[in-house]
Amino acid sequence: MDYKKEYKKYLTSSILDTANNKIASNSFISAFAIYLGLTDFAIGIYALLDTMTNVIQIFAATLFSKIGQDKKSNIN
Repeated sequence: MDYKKEYKKYLTSSILDTANNKIASNSFISAFAIYLGLTDFAIGIYALLDTMTNVIQIFAATLFSKIGQDKKSNIN
C-alpha cells in the first residue's frame, strides 16, 4: 500500500469537505442571495446543495478508494 498516495487522497477529500461546509453553512449567503434578487427556486437549490453533498459523501469513500487503482487483467 502506498501511504503517500493514500494520504494525498485523504487530504484532497478533507479539503473539499471543509470547503463545502464553510461555503454552505453560512446563513448570510442566503440573505445575500435574496438581496441580489435570486429566485426562490435558485435559493431552494442552494439550500438543498448542502444536504445533497452530505448524501454524496456516503459514496465518496468508495470513489476515493478506487482512484488510482489499476484494473486487474488476466494475462495468459
